[in-house]
Amino acid sequence: MLTLAVAVLAAPAASAARDLPNAGEIRAEIDRSGAQAVVQRLIDDSEWDIVQNAIMRGDGAWVALAPALAPGTDGGVSEGLGIGLAYALPRNPEAVLRVLDLTDSTSLGPRHICSAPFIEPSPAFLAQYRSVTRKALASVRDGDLAPAKSACLRALTGG
Repeated sequence: MLTLAVAVLAAPAASAARDLPNAGEIRAEIDRSGAQAVVQRLIDDSEWDIVQNAIMRGDGAWVALAPALAPGTDGGVSEGLGIGLAYALPRNPEAVLRVLDLTDSTSLGPRHICSAPFIEPSPAFLAQYRSVTRKALASVRDGDLAPAKSACLRALTGG
């Protein structure tokens, strides 16, 4: 019984010790191999979810990597990247505002990130998300981010 307990306790430590990607390594890999190859490798190696979760948490280094990753995404992966950034928005609004494409011509545009692009969210979730995100955006004081902040608020409120 003690052996089983030790094995169970050791298993999470062993998986936690696995080499996981970090944003700097992924950026260097994109520079070497291109975004499409890197995104495909991350998907094939079951590491895309790790990247997605780091972005969703609002980790600044991962959010900053989004513009380098975006050209390598398409379809659902592109949509997922936008949703990840939407989740990051109330957690780290400055980082997300820095990566917005203000031309709104890519998946990193305000209408894709700031418009609460969640799949089938409940009305209660949307109301809470919009309230929390408006407060987070209101806390942004960096004047250089004012155009992105305004564009994001317009998209968030449907304007």
